[in-house]
Amino acid sequence: MKEIFLLINNQKYGPYNETQIEKWIEDGRVNKNTMCWYSGLNEWEQLGDVFPQYFQTVEPPPPPDPKANSEAQKGAKGCCFGCLIAFLIVLTILIISGYLIYKYGKTYYYQFEKEYRYNSLNLNTPYRKNCNFTNIFYG
Repeated sequence: MKEIFLLINNQKYGPYNETQIEKWIEDGRVNKNTMCWYSGLNEWEQLGDVFPQYFQTVEPPPPPDPKANSEAQKGAKGCCFGCLIAFLIVLTILIISGYLIYKYGKTYYYQFEKEYRYNSLNLNTPYRKNCNFTNIFYG
């Protein structure tokens, strides 16, 4: 491990190890212009020249193209519009089928109910003489 000395405000501090220096760089306590020295250097040098790996800046990506963004928004609007149309079609089908079941299904239900009540009260009709429940179910 290197013993690194720092020169801050014309005062010498140290020795520190590289891990401490890296942490101070991350915390902003020292910067790339802070002077440093360790055994093997002929003179004091800037931290940015001695440890450039700690000062590498990553360039941000270029901003997105406004035309591409507007095209993506148009595509999203088209998708929502298509979903809305599909929803309205399904809703219309459900409303129409509900109305038809209400209107015509009720008629069949009442017709069945009347026939059932009539047949259950009048088991001995001209068409079914001597008819009882066992004859209805078992022949």
